[in-house]
Amino acid sequence: MTKKLLAALSLAAACVSLSSVPAFADGPSADPRPVVNHGTPSAHFQAGHQGPRGGEGCVACVEKALKELKAKGKLDALKGPAGPAGVDGAAGPAGPAGADGPAGAAGPAGPAGGVGPAGPAGPAGAPGLAASGYEIVNKEVALPAGADIDNSVACPAGKKAVGGGYDIVTAGGSDTTKYLTRVSMPTSGGAAWRVYVKNADTVDATALRIFAVCMSNA
Repeated sequence: MTKKLLAALSLAAACVSLSSVPAFADGPSADPRPVVNHGTPSAHFQAGHQGPRGGEGCVACVEKALKELKAKGKLDALKGPAGPAGVDGAAGPAGPAGADGPAGAAGPAGPAGGVGPAGPAGPAGAPGLAASGYEIVNKEVALPAGADIDNSVACPAGKKAVGGGYDIVTAGGSDTTKYLTRVSMPTSGGAAWRVYVKNADTVDATALRIFAVCMSNA
């Protein structure tokens, strides 16, 4: 409630209070109510009559005036402008942590990292079997034109073939692509080296030298 409204209502209340006081004349005939004796009168003065009832108090007048203004729709017009906004209050305490949300989708793969440093050397392996008696043996076999040959060369007793092969001894021509190697490997027991060669030349015959690298365990 603004000061302007309070002043207007106070003035209205004062006017209502004053207007409610009835006029009266001096003397006993002006008021028909009985005389109230407020004490023993003196020889020269007589007690006056009781005065009229006073008007309504200021609080009742203000409430009445407010109801009348509100009923006539004039109460809002007496309101003052809105006051300035108050300062922000202090921040309240932090609330409890919420529940964990669902896991997000997997992100894209990152770029490949650089090559790491070399690791330490591993422990030394167990010693292998000692070998001795290194020896190469060979033999020569004929390979007719257009024929196949499946032959082998054996190692000396007590030795195994650890390698082997063949070469062309004599050729009817310079085209060595006519000789097709189908097998070049140790035999099942390892005591010899086997070759299986085809001579695709149907005109010229040749000869092969089959050899085996032999060794024995110490």
